[in-house]
Amino acid sequence: MTTSYLPYDPQQQFLLPHALQDWLPEGHLAYFISDTVDSLDLSALPDALATSAASYLSRYWQLNSAPRDALGQQLAADVAARVSPPPPPGLAPAAYLHTVLAERCTGCELCLPK
Repeated sequence: MTTSYLPYDPQQQFLLPHALQDWLPEGHLAYFISDTVDSLDLSALPDALATSAASYLSRYWQLNSAPRDALGQQLAADVAARVSPPPPPGLAPAAYLHTVLAERCTGCELCLPK
């Protein structure tokens, strides 16, 4: 069985292009997500709630599904009550929390569980 790999260039600066437009077709869902994240107002999100959400996400797969889903719904509702705009309909709680925390924590350790 043969294995093929993509060419390797040690001088390559970036793995992905700098702009979404270089990579994705017009109208792709990623543009909506990017615009939503850019419009988030996170000033009212308390540090304790952000830390709880980060802790939940770090233990997501260790929890049983029923308690995990209930806790995720509650955390997402608490965050959505303080963050503007609210999450789009149908977005999973874990995906919403991950998006909010990724936007809030640009390199800080505040939201990382201890």
